Amino acid sequence: MDHTYVDPELRGQGIAGQMLAEVVDRATKANVQLKPVCTYARQAFFRNPEYQKIAYKD
Repeated sequence: MDHTYVDPELRGQGIAGQMLAEVVDRATKANVQLKPVCTYARQAFFRNPEYQKIAYKD
């Protein structure tokens, strides 16, 4: 995940978090690991133990 973007008019509504949760859910179901590169995703993965379970480790 190298970029997370929400239109400026929609920011502050939790949309980025919802989007990330959906991506993580789909990756979990597909048994795929994710490498959070963008700042937002890295912070979310750092804070959420469930996300850390699917984090790709170099």
